[in-house]
This record gives sequence, C-alpha cells and structure tokens, in this order.
Amino acid sequence: MRLPQQVGLKITLFSCSPNSSTRGEGTLKTTIKLKTGQTCALLTHPHTLRTTATITWKDKFTSVLALTLALSGKSQNVHATAKVIHGLFKNHLVSGQFHDHDIISPSGTPHHRTGIAQACMNQAGPKMYGRVSISGLTFNTTKPFVII
Repeated sequence: MRLPQQVGLKITLFSCSPNSSTRGEGTLKTTIKLKTGQTCALLTHPHTLRTTATITWKDKFTSVLALTLALSGKSQNVHATAKVIHGLFKNHLVSGQFHDHDIISPSGTPHHRTGIAQACMNQAGPKMYGRVSISGLTFNTTKPFVII
C-alpha cells in the first residue's frame, strides 16, 4: 500500500512588472497533495495536477492562484496555467512553461548518467548497491511566467 504524499513547489519569479506593484520579484509556493505514493509515472506520463498556489511579491502583497500544471511526460515540459482568485491581480489569467530536470541520488557506485529515464529504469532494489532515485527537481523557464 502506498501512503499519500505531498510535493512542495517553490519557484522564484524575477523581472516582474509592473514594478510599482511587485517591486520586480516574487516567490510562488504551493503544496500538491497526492492521494497515494508516486512512482516515476508522475514524471514520465502526461497528466494534470491542480492546486492552489500563493505568490508573495517582494513588497509583501500576495496573489492566490487556482493553478493547473500539465506535465507532458518524457519531454519533461510543465505547462502552467492559472487564474488569480484573490489578492493582487485578482481575476487575471496566468501562463508559463517550465522544463524540469531531476536530481538523482545514487546509492553505491556513482552513475555518470542523468535524467528521468535512467533513474526510473534502474532495476536495483531499494537500498541496494547501484540504486538510483530521484531526490529533487529543478525547473528552468522555457516560456515566461505571465499574468495577463
């Protein structure tokens, strides 16, 4: 039986405008609650996650978003769309795209390969020599995060 999991997401936003409201920066934070424990399918198969996120702007104003993350699977692109439901920019739409890179943690001998495919296809059992697991994700912006 796989127990429920939570995934924390924190994205730093910069070069934000209008500068008078945001002072140019903000931090988006959310916790995604998953009903069961996840496998590599979370990252390698297309699906959608919905959550509520909060952007705290540098001037301490906030924007609360109804956020949808569409994971594309093997291409590792994440399409973000949202509507601001409370706070600064209320009723505005949001869009953006990120590319995720997994951070793998080898157990035993180090592997010189990176990527979801290698971590998820690893056949060594948990805590066995040579086991590779995903210990985190980093996101790079491929399309600007825009509030329309």
